[in-house]
Amino acid sequence: MRNGATPNIAAKKAISRIAQYYPNFFGGVIALNNKGEYGAACNGMLAFPYYVANPILGPKLHFVQCSNYPQYDGFDETC
Repeated sequence: MRNGATPNIAAKKAISRIAQYYPNFFGGVIALNNKGEYGAACNGMLAFPYYVANPILGPKLHFVQCSNYPQYDGFDETC
């Protein structure tokens, strides 16, 4: 991650850079580091679903709200 940024911040910055040049970009990115930390960001949709898995807990579905949509009060990041 650049300058020690968290994966969440890195993903948001990556989406921001893409959206600067391609405002209609539809997609998401997932970032992770060597500590097992992860984050995601998206553009062009309400939410971006992604799975995270490990040997102990198995797969878990997560959602991240996209930066180009207004906040939704009932939004839950995990399922």
